[in-house]
Amino acid sequence: MRRLIRSIKGRLLLTYIILITFSFILLGTSLKYPMERYFMENIEEHLLTETMIVKGFLTQEKSFSQKWKGNHHQLDRLIKEIAKDIETRITIIALDGEVLADSHEAAAVMENHRTRPEVMEAIDRRDAATYERYSTTVESQMLYLALPVEEDGQLFGVIRLALPLSSIHEALARMRNTINLSILFITVIAILISVRLASSITKPIEELNVTAKDIAKGNWSKRAFPRTDDEVGDLANSLNYMTDTLQEKIGELETSKAKLEAILNNMSSGVLVLNSRGKIEMVNPAAIRLLNINLKNLKEKQSFRVFRNYELNSKIEEALASQQRLKCELNISHPYDRILEADLIPVVTNNKLTALIVVIHDITELQNLAQMKTEFVGNASHELRTPLTSIKGFAETLLNGAMEDPVIREKFIKIIDSEADRLIRVTDGLLDLSKAEAQKGVLVKEPIDILRTIENTLSSINPKIIEEDLEVVLEIPKEMPMVEANEDALTRILLNLLDNAIKYTSNQASGKEKGKIGVKVVPTQKEVKIHVWDTGVGIPKEDQPRVFERFYRVDKARSRVLGGTGLGLAIAKHLVEAHNGKIGVKSTPGKGSTFWFSLPLKCPT
Repeated sequence: MRRLIRSIKGRLLLTYIILITFSFILLGTSLKYPMERYFMENIEEHLLTETMIVKGFLTQEKSFSQKWKGNHHQLDRLIKEIAKDIETRITIIALDGEVLADSHEAAAVMENHRTRPEVMEAIDRRDAATYERYSTTVESQMLYLALPVEEDGQLFGVIRLALPLSSIHEALARMRNTINLSILFITVIAILISVRLASSITKPIEELNVTAKDIAKGNWSKRAFPRTDDEVGDLANSLNYMTDTLQEKIGELETSKAKLEAILNNMSSGVLVLNSRGKIEMVNPAAIRLLNINLKNLKEKQSFRVFRNYELNSKIEEALASQQRLKCELNISHPYDRILEADLIPVVTNNKLTALIVVIHDITELQNLAQMKTEFVGNASHELRTPLTSIKGFAETLLNGAMEDPVIREKFIKIIDSEADRLIRVTDGLLDLSKAEAQKGVLVKEPIDILRTIENTLSSINPKIIEEDLEVVLEIPKEMPMVEANEDALTRILLNLLDNAIKYTSNQASGKEKGKIGVKVVPTQKEVKIHVWDTGVGIPKEDQPRVFERFYRVDKARSRVLGGTGLGLAIAKHLVEAHNGKIGVKSTPGKGSTFWFSLPLKCPT
């Protein structure tokens, strides 16, 4: 009920009912008294007419004066006969108030009526007089009309007609009831019409309300149907226009959101979004991975309860407090050592901090590359400076007089020649490495018989093998699939690996009586894996991850004696990766090493 009253339909209906009820009450009240007065006037006029009829009936007889003056019985019978026709009480009263005749009572027993107000007024005014009063004779409230009777200017008496007011009141009550029932009936009809009218006004609004709720729930296909050309119809058209606009804007937002989510979910950098109170609103997968977060349902959690890094939490608090952009480096040790860079960006709207965006980059590789670059420059400079220093030193010695001594001159010239060869090897190694890096991804590949390439490579270094008195072991299946590779690059890989095997397995290097080197080929469904092994000095475990770095040598002194530059394995690694392959090492100090690399049977196009 309360909901109905609060609704537009209820308020309209209530307004209509109040207006209709008030209008009909006012109408009924305004009609009641005029109609009652009109009814009374009609009754009085009716009484007057009947009185005039009675008067005319009495006065038209020639013996009227005799009947009036003496023959009261005849007059009484005449009055009673007349009263039967008009159903009204008739009383004939003489000037002295004596009742001469009465239609309802015996005149002889009736009181003198000279003092009756209507009689007195009719005699005094010589005109009709009406009066409402209580009748002691009939003990009832009566309406009287008295009319004087005269002939030739002589006043004989008064004719009085009377009606009981109870019958008049009953007639008035019936009239009032009829009016009230009519008003009630019309009111009910008006209310029903008002209900229908209110429904016709509010039904389109209710339909708009239902449509708006469906749209709010996400049913964008829902539309309002204008039923009228009035303001409600305009509202329906406006709602449809708003829905179309919202659907378009929300579609754009959803597309932008999907793009943003795709970017955030697939970017390598971590992104965190915190609110102004430091609670997490969004974390992308990269941030979870970089910060090693294991918790679920991160939203609305405080950052310091999630991030177990003091430096990061301190910077978050500082950025929230200062509203300034900050940067910091984070050292992460679990599950492995990494270096992260965090960029904290406050989002300020209308001079109020609304969010803090934290972008995290993994700069471990960059730091390693920078360190490797520094080491490379240092190593390259050292490798080039050492032979140049030797050459310059011995040349100066010769110029300062040693040239005259044939023994010293020959010795120094041989040293200069050896250092020049060493300088050439370093320079060639740098050029080969640069070429290998430049060729990565652009090598021209063709089907290669790997067995023939291995045999050709071994033939080219056979003199070194004989010189070092090494035994060569080949483990190659008779039927080998063709591989797609660049033959020059594949030969260079094999040469570098076999050259290392020969150097570190020689009797001079290993101290063993007779060493062995070997090549093993293992084909699979997708690739060919080539192992180059030796029984040389081996590589300590801690040095194995770095042997493919430029200029890295396990034993620098031994490497210089053996003529190594520290670039061969780095060149081999770049060439293998240019074939979409992999390279690795397994080694046991004192027992030897196995370098392996894989080549796909068919490189991706």
